[in-house]
Amino acid sequence: WIFPAMPQAFLLCRGSPCRPAMPAFGAVIPRELIARIAANDTSITRVDLSGNASFQMKAVEYCSSLSDAMAKNTHVKEMVLAKCGISDEGVKALSKMLETNGSLVSLSLEGNRIGSEGAISLAQSLSSNVSLTELLLLGQERGFGESCLEAWMECLQGNIVLQHIQWRLESRKSFALAAFLTRNKEIARRRREHKDFSTLLPDNLRVKMSKTGTIKQVVDINSLQEDNSPDVAVEGEASPRPELRMAEATAAAVAEAGMA
Repeated sequence: WIFPAMPQAFLLCRGSPCRPAMPAFGAVIPRELIARIAANDTSITRVDLSGNASFQMKAVEYCSSLSDAMAKNTHVKEMVLAKCGISDEGVKALSKMLETNGSLVSLSLEGNRIGSEGAISLAQSLSSNVSLTELLLLGQERGFGESCLEAWMECLQGNIVLQHIQWRLESRKSFALAAFLTRNKEIARRRREHKDFSTLLPDNLRVKMSKTGTIKQVVDINSLQEDNSPDVAVEGEASPRPELRMAEATAAAVAEAGMA
């Protein structure tokens, strides 16, 4: 007799109860990678654990370990954690790294299970961050609501570094965030061209700079980087790049939007 080959799904689920498939041979082992990040390995500038089966099985634990490892890392510039099964609890643990890390420029958390609670945690940690310019949050199971918007408005009152966010924001006030991000992009452009940008600073930072005579005590200028991506990208909505002459009016527009 010739028996047909067993379906692959059956082979993976032998025994009781059915267990998740083991990580593929040659896949990145999160624990080993995190240990190298904690050791500040100079060869690791990009971390990509997208869809990693091992990470998915212990997402909260690995988010916490990764956050601890990144706290003092100075070489990782880009981190991609797409489709890693990260929930609000996981992103709360992960976001703590943004309070102390000063080298990470881009963070992708696309395709996870992050809701408004997790996004608020990111906003709170980014309020004091001096390096992250890009945050990708598209493809979550839930959208982000008004409470999330308020937290991000407060965050961007003082954050002058973040320039690009991709997410699905369910709010009619998303234009207000676009104004903040436009301001930050213009600050980065002027700094790169060695031009004065003090008129674009939030009032609290402008006061600090006038008292100290330098902005280096407020934010590390070397961390401000030029980002040529769109100012803000809300899923299903495109924002054209504003003319440079609009830059001077950005601060007033932001203040007006905040009172709307």
